[in-house]
Amino acid sequence: GVLRHLLARYCDIAPAAIEFQYAPAGKPSIAKPGSGTAPVTFNLAHSHDRALPGVALNRAIGVDLELAPDDFDPLPIARQFFFGTELTAIEAEAPDSRREAFFRHWVAKEAVLKANGSGLSLALDSFGVAFTSDGSAARVRSVARAALDQALVVQMLALEARWHGAVAASGEEWTLRVAS
Repeated sequence: GVLRHLLARYCDIAPAAIEFQYAPAGKPSIAKPGSGTAPVTFNLAHSHDRALPGVALNRAIGVDLELAPDDFDPLPIARQFFFGTELTAIEAEAPDSRREAFFRHWVAKEAVLKANGSGLSLALDSFGVAFTSDGSAARVRSVARAALDQALVVQMLALEARWHGAVAASGEEWTLRVAS
């Protein structure tokens, strides 16, 4: 219901008038966005008791949100699913920082897959994310170029301890705005 109300504001139509359609991999979109409005895209992530909606105009968007458990060893999963340089970066962290590095990569990769519309049908180790020096953003590096939008840019969300979030969208010319 909250997502429907949010999208209705962007589409300038009644919440009940929002109709959804689904891409072959299952990504939902708005079937009839309303007259005279720019194409509205959206994505939704949830983890535990929180939700993260993302809305964009004229571009693909994907979001991910995760709560890092205290007793989680990231190395077995990172070694199985991550791109070489990502794995190297996680393994290079001090043991008490590896979980945070893992989840930073994980939410960035999930947001990319969701923006791309492929979901987990595209293997996690078929592409990587390369973070800026301050870790606030990332660019996509793809092994399977035809399967992934190379224009995707990831912005990391500043959240409280143990929470990790990311937004991926097409192109360079967008600004992340966070509403509370």
